[in-house]
Amino acid sequence: MITAYLEPTVEPTEEVKILDQIKTVVGSHSETEKPEVKYVGPDQFIKEVSAYYPQLGRELQTLGQDMGQVVPKFISISGIVSPKVIEKVRSVSGIESVDTSKERYKQILGTLIALRWITKALIIGLVLALLTGLMQMARINSSIHQEVMSMMKQWGASPIQIRLPRLLSGMSVGLVGGVLATTAWFLGVGTFAAHVRDFSPLVKTLVAPAPIYGFVFLGIGLFLGLLTSVFGSAQESRG
Repeated sequence: MITAYLEPTVEPTEEVKILDQIKTVVGSHSETEKPEVKYVGPDQFIKEVSAYYPQLGRELQTLGQDMGQVVPKFISISGIVSPKVIEKVRSVSGIESVDTSKERYKQILGTLIALRWITKALIIGLVLALLTGLMQMARINSSIHQEVMSMMKQWGASPIQIRLPRLLSGMSVGLVGGVLATTAWFLGVGTFAAHVRDFSPLVKTLVAPAPIYGFVFLGIGLFLGLLTSVFGSAQESRG
């Protein structure tokens, strides 16, 4: 979106000419769908401001003849345009300055990109810490179950019967963790997404995370529990 601010000294008759020039520039450089070009005068600007800030709108209306010096008048271009169009609009006589949504939200976008990388780093760190904890737990469980497994061998239990309790033990722990993660996902993701959308108008149109991710967490918990059991069994075989 492009906002081209007109100079305060521009006369109403010149505003129409400037609007036509900008429409011509935008239309000549649009290969697909033409962007929407519209003029927003002081009255329309105050009306839009009053919809969100009534007190400010009433204060602006009391300016009278000085309104033109305080309240901006601009031409709004909604759509995807090339940098060449922006430069052409800047060169139109009577245009004081040109503001683009890309420049306006550049700092916010940079912050969001930084947050994304920080989130990825935290997730990788949590996964590594979780795997380290699971391997340590597997070692502890291995020493605990060795006496029980030796007794089962003396009773004539088969290799599958010996390994099955360990597999079920690890998967049950993984199942509990997966259920907790899935529950936290379904209960907390909506609230978290709402807070993120309030952060900036840019992210209000973001699609909500799919519910399937909750079940993915459940599957990851079961897989990690099974991995712990297999790792523990391997440690016992070496022992």
